[in-house]
Amino acid sequence: MTEPPFPAAPLMIDAAIVLEPFGANDRQWGARLADMEPWRTLGATADGLRRHLVRPDPALARYRILHEANEAGVICIRHPWLAGPFVELLAILEPFRRQGLGRAVMGGILARAATTSRNLWVTVSDGNPVALTFYRQLGFVELARIPGLLQPGHDDILLRRHPLPGAPD
Repeated sequence: MTEPPFPAAPLMIDAAIVLEPFGANDRQWGARLADMEPWRTLGATADGLRRHLVRPDPALARYRILHEANEAGVICIRHPWLAGPFVELLAILEPFRRQGLGRAVMGGILARAATTSRNLWVTVSDGNPVALTFYRQLGFVELARIPGLLQPGHDDILLRRHPLPGAPD
């Protein structure tokens, strides 16, 4: 049996970037995310986000993004999902933005997803044009708009990257 693409173990993206699984002491991320866009606009609470990040869910891999051993962000990947993994959440802290960190992390996720799937999925809030541009630049294509998925009055945009380079046929 092969290792799952998103195990409960650290994942090396490159020499400077490690994805480290969430632990019991990572509860502060709820407050960090609630103060960031798009969660602030969507009215997400620190407690609700914290619960999402720490509740038992065997299909959801949650990692802190470490850049040169500094906490730089968080990523959550649901696997299995439809026909491939789903990046449920990606957040890069302000001091680490616009330096290629998100692109590097997603490159590692794309490579790991390709070991088992031909697709990688994400959703983006319609109020987050920076994220939409980011994913489009990575080759994701918009497939659908989902009205009110997380918050009434806000659409979520479902995007897919297909096929993944090197994915099995």
